Amino acid sequence: MEDLWRQHTEEMALLEGSTFTINEAIVTFEFVPSADQKWQCWANNETTNAATFPSPFADVSKETMAIVNGQIGEAWQPWTHASRTVDAAKVQKFIATLPSTIAESTRRTKINNYLSSNRMRQLGTPRIGIYAELQRPDPLHAEINVAAHYLNLIYHEAVSRGSDCFSRFIDILGGPVHCTEQDRIGCVPVSRQGGGDFNVGEGAGARARACASVADASQSLVDSLEDTNDSSHVQSQQLLGLGLKSLAKDLLQHYSNEATRHSKCPGRLIGEHAILLESFSFRLVDGLRVPEESQTQQIRRVVLAKVTIFPAEYG
Repeated sequence: MEDLWRQHTEEMALLEGSTFTINEAIVTFEFVPSADQKWQCWANNETTNAATFPSPFADVSKETMAIVNGQIGEAWQPWTHASRTVDAAKVQKFIATLPSTIAESTRRTKINNYLSSNRMRQLGTPRIGIYAELQRPDPLHAEINVAAHYLNLIYHEAVSRGSDCFSRFIDILGGPVHCTEQDRIGCVPVSRQGGGDFNVGEGAGARARACASVADASQSLVDSLEDTNDSSHVQSQQLLGLGLKSLAKDLLQHYSNEATRHSKCPGRLIGEHAILLESFSFRLVDGLRVPEESQTQQIRRVVLAKVTIFPAEYG
């Protein structure tokens, strides 16, 4: 694989250094690396589990990662080809001092400790050479990571509030998004401007926030309840949720094992999961309310609620 990507890198350099005439138009090519972070770490020849600097894109450390509205290029500086090359030389020099007889697990531990103590990520020179500087976070990939962390917070909060609260959490997570099929069909992305509303941009988060279903599904349920005095009809209304049945099944299995119940949520989210969580996670937070809620529990629930509206308020 290393030989193959060395060849690809050389071919990309030749393509980018040339111009071509296609359909009587002068054309140039530019290499854009994959947005998959696991591939990026491999292509950059860096560790995937750096303890001190967890970002493959810039010198974001655990001490500075909580900067609100921090941006790469301002709060954090991108890794450059020169810095990667210098760090790689230092790491290779350290690796050369390790005894050849030590176990592979011990070897990896020593290397990771060296990287952490020296604030590095590099294991060697990038496999894609200068193109490592082009690595950028993908908006959807970043949103998926955020959604996974947020779901994990709500899950553990539900677990801490007892079995009844957790059962409600699972029901909402797997429950239908809309109260009728007609509501689902009528859900279309809309563009809003002015009057305190938001502007629709590109990307998964913007598409989710622009979806009319967030307001329409809730309003449809209110209208249907107001249009009838039949209590049996009211009781038959389905509990609205996020429509993530498979994810609810995985989390229920995770909860059923007492050995793993309090550990991080399993599985890997996809783009659809992130969009649904951004659109309807307020339902999960509403479901956290319990009788005789303590002040600490109330504060935690309010904080989680604030997180659900943060994207819509600030884009």
